[in-house]
Amino acid sequence: MKTNSNIEIYSNKLTLSFLFLFVFILSCSDQNTTNFEVDSAVSIASYTATDVRYGPDSNQIFDIYLPENRTPNTKIVVLIHGGGWVSGDKRDMNAIKDYIQDTHPNLGLINMNYTLAEVGNPPIPLQTDDITKVVTYVKDNQSSLIVGDDVGFIGFSAGAHLSLLWSYAYDINHQVRMTCSIAGPTNFTDPSYYNSINPVFQSMYYLF
Repeated sequence: MKTNSNIEIYSNKLTLSFLFLFVFILSCSDQNTTNFEVDSAVSIASYTATDVRYGPDSNQIFDIYLPENRTPNTKIVVLIHGGGWVSGDKRDMNAIKDYIQDTHPNLGLINMNYTLAEVGNPPIPLQTDDITKVVTYVKDNQSSLIVGDDVGFIGFSAGAHLSLLWSYAYDINHQVRMTCSIAGPTNFTDPSYYNSINPVFQSMYYLF
C-alpha cells in the first residue's frame, strides 16, 4: 500500500512536471511570435536630403524626397528644370514637387540641377551625362534608400527635351517607365526654330 502510494505521488509529480514544461514551451512560443510580429511591422521613416552632390561642378546637386513605409518597389520620379540649357534651377520645379507629394505620396522624388551649357560647352552630352549619374546613383543605392530602380521623368522646356532624349536614347538598362514633357522642344529642324528672329531661338543653335 505504501509502495502504491509512492508510485501515485511520483506519477502526479511527473504529470505536473510535463504540464509545467508544456506551459513553458507555449509561453516561449508566444513570446517569439510576438517579437517576430513587432520586427516585421517596423515602419520606414521618410527621408529627405538636399543639395546631394553627384559631381565636382557646383550645379551637380539634387534634392531627394522618399516617402515613409516605402518598399524595394517604390518608384522614383526625376524632375528636370528648364532654362534654355543655359540657366534655371531645381527650385523652379518646387511647385511640381509639392503637387506630386500631395497627390502621389507613395512616389520618391529627385529634383536635380545639371551642369549649364555655354558656347563651346554644348548641352549634349554634358547634361545627358548628368542625368545618367543621377539615375546610376539611385540604382547603386537601392538597398540603403529602400527604393526600386524604375524611374520616371517630368521635365519643363529644356528639361523636358532632356527627359525625352535620355529616356529614348540613353536608357540602356530600360529603367524608364514614364516621361512627361511640359513644353519640351522635340524637332530642331522645324523652320519656326531656325528661321525665327527670336534671339532665344537663335542663341539656341549656337549651343548645339
